[in-house]
Amino acid sequence: MLRTLTLLRHGEAEPSAASGRDFDRALTAKGTADARATAAALADAGFSTDVALVSTARRAQATWEVAAGALAGVEHRAMRSLYNASATTLYEAAQAAGASSVIVVAHNPGLAEAVAGLGGAEVLGDGFPPASAAVFERGGAHAPWRLVRFITPEDS
Repeated sequence: MLRTLTLLRHGEAEPSAASGRDFDRALTAKGTADARATAAALADAGFSTDVALVSTARRAQATWEVAAGALAGVEHRAMRSLYNASATTLYEAAQAAGASSVIVVAHNPGLAEAVAGLGGAEVLGDGFPPASAAVFERGGAHAPWRLVRFITPEDS
């Protein structure tokens, strides 16, 4: 049963890719540094997870590669279905992962909608910035989700 769900937005990406495809946009140097800082803050807070579900978009995969350095020992699953996915798709993928703790690395607006839908709307005053993470926990299968940590790169 899923008890801990972390939603991590990819780091800042270049405005366009050489291919012209949004899917192929790479992280900027700031995006890489921000992802590293957020992952380090999660690790410093004692965060751990079993499975990482990561959009196959280049910027999401690169964000996870950076974050994985601080969050060692996590099973990585690349999922095309998470690219620009809705909040419902993100949540259903996390539920179906078969783990008690899952991190989802994906994109807005789906991530911001998921944060709001799980009860974290109060932290979204300035939106859900790139390389930000929201950590939710719940006590049981039917218990409500509770936001326990919200980290932006500026906080870390």
